[in-house]
Amino acid sequence: MKEDSISGETDIYGRVEEISSDQQTLIKLVSGEKIRCHHNGKVKAEFLYKEVGVSGSAEWNTEDLRLESFMIEDIWEIGDFPKEFQGLRKILSNVFRIEDVDRYVRDIRGE
Repeated sequence: MKEDSISGETDIYGRVEEISSDQQTLIKLVSGEKIRCHHNGKVKAEFLYKEVGVSGSAEWNTEDLRLESFMIEDIWEIGDFPKEFQGLRKILSNVFRIEDVDRYVRDIRGE
């Protein structure tokens, strides 16, 4: 792990845009951002162009909380994102906002 990053387990949701032969998968997140994820053979061709949820290990940049890397440990198809999910995302993005990432991480660590 890089010094200016934090890591943890999480789930992400999006559309599988590409599956490469070198165990990498391109997922377009709900936000529209695309991230290249690594996997150990978990992502099969049946998931291509499908809306999925994936769980695994993530690494975020501490300066802007950008998701820098993701290792897929599990994947499941979820179908189309309902309008309610989009609305919930808008509501929660206004409720849970981290202004100072360094301070937030120090608080979690109890420093």
